Amino acid sequence: MLANKLKALRKAKRMTQDELAAALGTSKQTIHRYENGIITNSPPEKVEKLAEALGTTPSELMGWEADVLPEGAMPISTKKLPILG
Repeated sequence: MLANKLKALRKAKRMTQDELAAALGTSKQTIHRYENGIITNSPPEKVEKLAEALGTTPSELMGWEADVLPEGAMPISTKKLPILG
């Protein structure tokens, strides 16, 4: 699902793979791998960066409906905290 959405959103924004790669600080080859489904298990941080670069939300990028969660599921938010000694 990520591959199709990523490619569609990038094209809708009229961005090249090179431009998206530059915005993320990665290579065109990495963007190609995402769009062709070669990279399928993306860490949440990467999905957030992709969504931000494309002006969307991680939920939309992943094809999830933000309003509809499975029964008993709760939305997850993360924060980075420093680990001390």
